[in-house]
Amino acid sequence: LTLRESVLSGNAASQSGGAIFNDSQVRAGSVLTTRLTVQNSTLEDNAAANYGGMLYTYETGSSVLIENSSVAGNTAQSSSGVANGFLVCQSGESDCASHGGRLTVRGSAFVGNRSLPVNVPDANGALSNFGQLEVYDSRFEANEGPAGAAIYVQYLSSALLDGVEILNNRALDSPTTVDGAARVIPGNGGGVNNEGALTIRGGSSLRGNSADNSGGGIFNNGFVGTVTMDASNPVTLNRADAEGDGSGTGGGVYNYGRRRGVANLATDAVSGNTPNDVVNDATSRYLPTAPSPARGGTGPRL
Repeated sequence: LTLRESVLSGNAASQSGGAIFNDSQVRAGSVLTTRLTVQNSTLEDNAAANYGGMLYTYETGSSVLIENSSVAGNTAQSSSGVANGFLVCQSGESDCASHGGRLTVRGSAFVGNRSLPVNVPDANGALSNFGQLEVYDSRFEANEGPAGAAIYVQYLSSALLDGVEILNNRALDSPTTVDGAARVIPGNGGGVNNEGALTIRGGSSLRGNSADNSGGGIFNNGFVGTVTMDASNPVTLNRADAEGDGSGTGGGVYNYGRRRGVANLATDAVSGNTPNDVVNDATSRYLPTAPSPARGGTGPRL
């Protein structure tokens, strides 16, 4: 399916994929391959009761390109703009499989999308990735959601951000109900919440984002996630503990735990954040000093 110079607005789904549900699930033992291309289009004010306010793409056989398009004002319980797949765990973390395809975003804007969880155990922001994500020369601004208000990179997935602006997004502490019990999904990762393999390059920037809990710019789950980013990609003017109740930290970057991965991030890229720039929790460690490619100097890396 190819959409060019199209407008998808005001659509709603009782389940997932407010405007588009892209299905490539396994049938008869083989993966059905689907290709979706959206170019020079407006995708706004769509809603899904569950996931993917604008688009939900299903299974590993999907290939999606969003190019020179606007994804704005969409809502869902989770993944208010685009949901690229899902994660299945049979018996704990050691037996998990990612069911996401390839998603490429070029020259596009994700603006003002909101995730509003009601009865889901976890929720994330404008774009959630459970497969292979590449984003080039695009902007994520003023999106809201509990975990990764702009972008959420799930366990066993990968993401490349090249020349991407992530501006003024907010991760909100969000009340929800699970099996009749009230709980709060913590607002972690105002810009990006990462549990996969995340690479940030090409002069990308994370600026003015906030998290009610931790990781105003980036929240990295160091048990399973890695971040690679040099000093040419500034993380600045972000804020953790945006509610001011003392519940969060890591205004620029919060790295939680270390088991499989550790963030490779030049700390001189991270400055001017509130209440602090980079926070490692007690089970993490700094890597040895390494050169900063942008400034030619040295500095500790998280």
